[in-house]
Amino acid sequence: MNDSTVIADDTAPYQFQVRLPNLDPDECSVPSQFIARAYDIRGSTDSTPVVIIVNQDNDPPIADIVPPTLPVLAGEPLLLDGTTSNDPNGACGDSIVRYQWDITDPDGTQFTLPDESTPTFTPLVFGDYSIQLIVTDRNGDQSPPISIDLQVEIINDPPVADAGGPYIGETGVDLQLDGTGSSDPDESVGDSIVSFQWDIDNDGVFDDAAGEIPLIDARDLPESIFPREIPFTVSLQVIDSFGVSSTDSTTITIFDNEPTAAFTITPSPSVVDEVVTFDATSSTHSFPGRQIVDYQWDFGDGNTGTGDITTHTYSSFGEFTVTLTVTDDNSPSKNDSLSLDLLVESPIIPVIFDVKPDSDENPINCKSKGVTPTAILSSPGFDATQIDPPSHHLEASPFSESHNKLHLEDVNRDGLTDVVIHIDTKDICLFIPDGTPNRATVTITMTGSTLDGKEFEGSDSVIVKGSKIKEN
Repeated sequence: MNDSTVIADDTAPYQFQVRLPNLDPDECSVPSQFIARAYDIRGSTDSTPVVIIVNQDNDPPIADIVPPTLPVLAGEPLLLDGTTSNDPNGACGDSIVRYQWDITDPDGTQFTLPDESTPTFTPLVFGDYSIQLIVTDRNGDQSPPISIDLQVEIINDPPVADAGGPYIGETGVDLQLDGTGSSDPDESVGDSIVSFQWDIDNDGVFDDAAGEIPLIDARDLPESIFPREIPFTVSLQVIDSFGVSSTDSTTITIFDNEPTAAFTITPSPSVVDEVVTFDATSSTHSFPGRQIVDYQWDFGDGNTGTGDITTHTYSSFGEFTVTLTVTDDNSPSKNDSLSLDLLVESPIIPVIFDVKPDSDENPINCKSKGVTPTAILSSPGFDATQIDPPSHHLEASPFSESHNKLHLEDVNRDGLTDVVIHIDTKDICLFIPDGTPNRATVTITMTGSTLDGKEFEGSDSVIVKGSKIKEN
């Protein structure tokens, strides 16, 4: 400022004149002492020293951010530096008194950092950040905002695939897979799994299903490709947002979720009044966790039973169809039935068969062409008169019909009527083995049945003579 005179209002009774020295416009505002001289209208003057502060115009501060050292990693503290911000009037005592840091993260969320020249913040996720700084000086003037863009990175770890399982499937029922156990170790810093792809047919191509928990149509699991009760491999591939992938494999086993009836019969065939055991412990249920809870028997003679093992006695002979029905604990329950045929035979009644009654040695001359008398004797438990002649056999073969005559008489004089049968001697000798020595003792067995179907059997020893000796 040049040397000049400042004159007060000339309408006042006095006029004041202040002479200012030359001032540098770049110098700070400082108090200075000057001489003030007063003049009245009569021309009288007087002077005195005065202090006048001359103020310089204030410039706003300038914000500046030191670029961070790269790379900047998510999850690690980052020191921001605004110390290169300045105030043009700093030489005159002005200074920056406030730092306003505003951060915008990759999701668009904004937040403010502490009022510091070098605050620290930790970027939680990777991506593009915007960092803005405004500084304020002592006079309250603010700088224009300055911004920098910051790319926050991560050291990417591959995702971890978890295919779940092993899975148990049911024939004809859709199967849901579960890959929710998969994870990304960098999830805390913003990475994630973006793709779930499944390989079900184990061809190495992940194109059979997609999604975290896909539902597989039962029609896509045909038995021709996926045999029942045999585990097959299924694999999951997961990919993160950086395109990095990993895989995991497990198994699927498809079962028929229903029981299978099976049983044995002991003895088979059986006889009337014999205890027969029916054992269904070989029945099975292939589906894990399911079991047979009920066994129902139909013995085919109007009687029924329960339990996995049971017994029954038949009171009549014949062929009977035995049916087992098993029921499982499904809801609703499922069942299966199996039928087997059982032959129940008439019990063999032991009888007294006497060759040549009243003869102790019972000699048989195989050279004879006559007949040999035999008798089937009655007893208190057997009525020989009820035998069925066509059923009679010697050693399992029927008699010839030529001379086989029978009549009734009390042979042993016990008061019971017996049956006497005259058998061709050749029929008896027919079953004596060749080479039997002269006067050999052999046993002859008679079998047959009664008129009501009951079987009987009796044996007697005879002494063989004659032509059954094989000549060398």
